[in-house]
Amino acid sequence: MLGINFFKSNKVSAQTAILLRTKNRPLLLKRALKSITEQTDQDFCVVILNSGNKFEVENCIEEIKEKLKNKYLLIHINEGTTKGAALNIGIKYSDSKYIAIHDDDDSWKKEFLKKSIQAIDNKSALVTKTILVKEEINESEIVEKHQETFEDWQIHEISLFRLAESKTFPSIAFFFRRECISLVGEFNGNLNQLEDWEFSLRVFALLDTVFLEEELSYYHQRVSLDGSDYDNSHIKHIDLYRKTEIDIRNKFLSEDLKKEKFGLGQLMNLSSSYGSILKRVVKTEKNIPIVYCVDEKFIQPLCASLYSLLDKYESSNKLNIYIFVKNFSKNDKDHVLSLLPKEKSYEIFWREFPLDKVSFLDTSLHFSLANYFRLILADLIPISVNEILYLDADTIILSNITELFKYFDSNYHIQACIDYCGKIGNPLIKSNEALGKLKISPELPYYNSGVLFMNLKKWREDNSAAEVISFAKNNPDTLFFMDQTPINIIFRNKIGKLPSVWNAQTVHPKVLDGTFNVPYVAQSFKDAKIIHYTTEYKPWSLGKDLPHASFFHKTLEGMNIKI
Repeated sequence: MLGINFFKSNKVSAQTAILLRTKNRPLLLKRALKSITEQTDQDFCVVILNSGNKFEVENCIEEIKEKLKNKYLLIHINEGTTKGAALNIGIKYSDSKYIAIHDDDDSWKKEFLKKSIQAIDNKSALVTKTILVKEEINESEIVEKHQETFEDWQIHEISLFRLAESKTFPSIAFFFRRECISLVGEFNGNLNQLEDWEFSLRVFALLDTVFLEEELSYYHQRVSLDGSDYDNSHIKHIDLYRKTEIDIRNKFLSEDLKKEKFGLGQLMNLSSSYGSILKRVVKTEKNIPIVYCVDEKFIQPLCASLYSLLDKYESSNKLNIYIFVKNFSKNDKDHVLSLLPKEKSYEIFWREFPLDKVSFLDTSLHFSLANYFRLILADLIPISVNEILYLDADTIILSNITELFKYFDSNYHIQACIDYCGKIGNPLIKSNEALGKLKISPELPYYNSGVLFMNLKKWREDNSAAEVISFAKNNPDTLFFMDQTPINIIFRNKIGKLPSVWNAQTVHPKVLDGTFNVPYVAQSFKDAKIIHYTTEYKPWSLGKDLPHASFFHKTLEGMNIKI
């Protein structure tokens, strides 16, 4: 069973033993080893369990050997060894307080080990929130295509009932004490699929566990299949995966029947039946996706906008509200949630925004990086969501938002309301000379980005997020409104017009210098459905001196917030 190893003893020991399984995927293995060696907690050892090409693995290790610091053991196992048996070998040849599983195609954030050890406390096992990464292998390069939170419904805890239905977290997010092996038994050596699910079921059913509400692990999936070793195994061998799942259910159920009492087997089969029914029901419903992007300066207006949205909302369908935040603490999030009506049908999904994707873009005047967040939502929202309604946090919703969804048209990349600047060639949008170089007519209509229907399906098909960000980076001379000018330029022939009442833009008298289309302003407020406090003049800083500020202040009064 055992072949070459590079360690002097038969075991490696440390506070945490990392079991790293690999097979003929050197490109991914290099990333996995980098993920391990960059951990802020360095009290670990690695057992590398290789069932593929020996020399490829040895070469990968050689490149990073100094960073591993003799804290590893390389074991070449027979190709026919199951995944469950491989993990048991890794456990046998290591000595540690904690154990983590790190397959070669996944990765961790640098603080995974440190924060997991801190959070596990006196519990037996821990699971962290996970980021699902969709990627492709192009020759010798890993190309990331999309990110989203894995299993959105897991907000505060892992549900044993849901876990009994199906595998709800990947092994890269699992961290447990070695004593679990003596308490629930080792991994099932007969399983070559779902061995981690079967083991975690026993752990969660019998022992105390904790869920760490921080995205510290990355679960990587290749989106294109070519039949190579780089394919995800559960997708490549889907028939075996499904058969193994049934076999595991039958095994546990058989044990329950022999004991003549309710146990894990009956729970697994009950939850499976419930899940099948629920999936059929969910297909008949249509959740409504709403997105906000805010930083720490907009906590109060976000509360007001959310409250007004929910206060006017009437529908049997649920609102799925994604909130991308910058510098929000847990207390900030809890504060927002405490002010919202509880009787409405909605769910909040918090997202920490990946600032590295926009940190190189220009910020000036009253704009911040948060203004750019909307430009790459197609790469951040779950790929199952094809269209969203984006709302600025400085909006107050005066009508049932479902009325607006009647205007959605899948023929456009974006639908929006005309901005008060009116035309792309308006002096406020800056350089007509730059527009000329881009061969764009200054007479084109100019749209406001505070209320947007975004057809994410089209954005993804055209890789529009990358195009918009590239324009913002390379053409700062055309940017006055940092977020919306790139949208107007890139999608100049792909934008649908929404009725102006759905984005009635307030403007302070100081700004009304003759460059705005005043009749349009008056018309948009006649039957306003959404009030949008544009420019740097806001009702929370100017009080009642701003036109139409009363809508904001009345909303705060409805929330029992004193001004």
